Amino acid sequence: KNSAGKPLSVRDKQHIHPVQALEDCDFSQIDIALFATENNVSKEYIPCALENHCRVIDSSSFYRLQEGIPLIVPPVNGDQIKQHDRLIAAANCLASPLSIVLSSLMSVAPIRRAVVTTFQSTSGAGKGSMDELEQQTHSYFNQQPLIPRYFPRQIAFNLFPQVGEILEDNFCTEEVKIVKETQKILNTPIPILATTTRVPVFIGHSIAIVVEFSENFSMQTIKEKLRSMPGIRLVDHHGSDYLTPVECQNQNDVFVGRLRRDPTVSHGLSLWTVSDNLRRGAALDTVEILQLMLNGSAEGSGQNPIG
Repeated sequence: KNSAGKPLSVRDKQHIHPVQALEDCDFSQIDIALFATENNVSKEYIPCALENHCRVIDSSSFYRLQEGIPLIVPPVNGDQIKQHDRLIAAANCLASPLSIVLSSLMSVAPIRRAVVTTFQSTSGAGKGSMDELEQQTHSYFNQQPLIPRYFPRQIAFNLFPQVGEILEDNFCTEEVKIVKETQKILNTPIPILATTTRVPVFIGHSIAIVVEFSENFSMQTIKEKLRSMPGIRLVDHHGSDYLTPVECQNQNDVFVGRLRRDPTVSHGLSLWTVSDNLRRGAALDTVEILQLMLNGSAEGSGQNPIG
């Protein structure tokens, strides 16, 4: 609403469009609407879009776990998109890269369980949270008070094991999202234990993953499956076999490295992943879903294809 009337440039300013307030939108003139919105906005306006025969891709968490709503990560289950689907949910910015990696590993051997620890950047919580990191950093060096506004604790030069609200069972909402969304995407109730951590990074989510297989595996096969999986780039240069959030920015791939056997279990594997959370699990997934919908759709009606 605050941006209504302002010009929006598309494709390097080749096309300029005025921003329209959502409540003034005529969804009957739109073929496909992309909702990059909070849950309350998706809850209020998506039914209106569907009633006006507009297809919807929603990146909020509101519809992700609802029965009958496809939850799509294109490299994993993009083939599940059907021409008659009116509403498709895009996955969480951690469930998306995690499901891509686990999907690849599941083709090697059945997975008995997975333990994941996330290291999530401030951009996952929005611009205000990124600003808070910057402001607290300045305050630290100027010996001023570091006051949390968007986060429960100081974020500059600090980290804390909480993303979202802490529930009665002491898990937090982000941990529940990761587990349930990943299980739905992979279409299997694979046991997953997740611990989410907020770290003082602007862009880029990292995940430490430990997987226990039900049978023995070849490390060479693991690497071959990871290399052949769309959306993954294996980093296995000796002495420099991992990337960091700084190095993955503006990249589409999920970078996988630090592969090693877990000696504490019979068939364990430990690895490290990092990805640009503003792309994978966000804008990139939505655009990939849109491309699949358009490729599988009949000729357009002459209306605007994207809202």
